[in-house]
Amino acid sequence: MKRPNHPKKEIEEALRHAELYGWRVEVGGSHAWGRMYCPYNSADCRCGEFCITSIWSTPKNPSNHARAVKRVADKCALVKWPPQRSKAVEYTFTLKYQLAAYDRDPASIVERLGAAGCDDALVGTGVAGRVALEFTRDAASAEAALRSALEDVRRALPGARLTEAGPDYLGLSDVADLLAMSRQNLRKLMLNHPDSFPPPVHEGSASVWRLADLLGWFAERGTTLDSALVQTASATRQVNLAKDAGQLSPELLHGLKPLVS
Repeated sequence: MKRPNHPKKEIEEALRHAELYGWRVEVGGSHAWGRMYCPYNSADCRCGEFCITSIWSTPKNPSNHARAVKRVADKCALVKWPPQRSKAVEYTFTLKYQLAAYDRDPASIVERLGAAGCDDALVGTGVAGRVALEFTRDAASAEAALRSALEDVRRALPGARLTEAGPDYLGLSDVADLLAMSRQNLRKLMLNHPDSFPPPVHEGSASVWRLADLLGWFAERGTTLDSALVQTASATRQVNLAKDAGQLSPELLHGLKPLVS
């Protein structure tokens, strides 16, 4: 997700220059607009004095402050040129929440989500007491995209409870759409490979599978899959597992783990 721009153009350019070197910029504060963090944070480099550098919101001389920001990044003893930039990839995923009883005004919710950095998401408020966000977020990994999105929503809606991250639990039709194949062909594969095809996590009139399991099955058979989709399915699965595990008492979790592994 793109961070908010600094209000001063020359300082924003300096921050982007630092980010090329791998510095992380975090926004927060009033007069101190934010901070930038060195990717090395080594005691061998200026004893770490400037490995965390404050960025002013309204410095007396923005041009001087911008030059100082660039100088900190350029003079890092451990920096390498050309800078190693992590390649951002676009990840699409959905986060669904149960809203707190005291916080259910749609207009306020959407406004706060946008201010918290969720302007790369479609926000759905059509179900009372719920909110769903469909993110399309650039990040170095699916895990990074999900983590940053979860942090943004938590900051905007601290009382909301995550109910599901997706894509994770899907029916055959949804999986077939993602794989650009017909539901009939997917069902035929399931019936023709009963010993290896992943079992559903819920069976019934509308059976549900974990997408990561099905993608893994296809990958083992040499199917070319979208890397971002594979990463996202794995990451959303981990988020849902972590959410569910948090509802178990440590004693029960310890006792059940050897029985269900």
